[in-house]
Amino acid sequence: MYLAELHGKLTSRIERMEDILTSNVFSFFKYSDREIFLKGYLNKLGFDISN
Repeated sequence: MYLAELHGKLTSRIERMEDILTSNVFSFFKYSDREIFLKGYLNKLGFDISN
């Protein structure tokens, strides 16, 4: 869904749905540098993650 949103292929009704938010969060972690973003996020939640 993240890629569809970037390319303007979602309607405004769909963009407001909670499932889109969840999809965007997980897509962000899928396509981002995990050592920078995911590791830091999990550490803030109290999980000790090694490299």
